[in-house]
Amino acid sequence: MKTPSTFYLVLLLGMFLLNAACSKDDGPEAPPPAAEEQPKEEENPSEEEEEEEEEPANLAPEPFNLIGVTDGAVGVDVYPTFSWQTATDPDGDAITYDLYLGKEEDSTELYRQTLPVPLLK
Repeated sequence: MKTPSTFYLVLLLGMFLLNAACSKDDGPEAPPPAAEEQPKEEENPSEEEEEEEEEPANLAPEPFNLIGVTDGAVGVDVYPTFSWQTATDPDGDAITYDLYLGKEEDSTELYRQTLPVPLLK
């Protein structure tokens, strides 16, 4: 019959051989991590370049209200005409409208996109 010490000696020898067989030399080497490229700072940028970098943020159009088919309306035609106030943009940008329809208050189902006028028949 084998003694417990013989069992542990064989187990220890097996673990040593397993560890030696799994050395770091096996398989291809992983590529070195890519060095992060540091942005180059320009020396003495001109005043024009500084002004160009500071573009003002685009402001959102002013709020507007529904005119036709108001919220909570009853007895509405099956194919209603939607109309709303013309929005104004503080930056003077052209305005287009996206119409979302749904049963929920904050519907995310896009019905029509980039409408040029505040009317949909």
